[in-house]
Amino acid sequence: MGNYLETKERAEELDAKIEQTDALIDKIVYELYGLTDEEIEIVEEAVRE
Repeated sequence: MGNYLETKERAEELDAKIEQTDALIDKIVYELYGLTDEEIEIVEEAVRE
């Protein structure tokens, strides 16, 4: 059971790091394209759907 909990915890840590990395990539892309806050909101809404 201990191995399962360790693996689960590690997977959760990796998921959090992936989410942080995705957010950073999004921010960099938005800056590269010079998107306004309004344009960013449009893009993020489209991605959620």
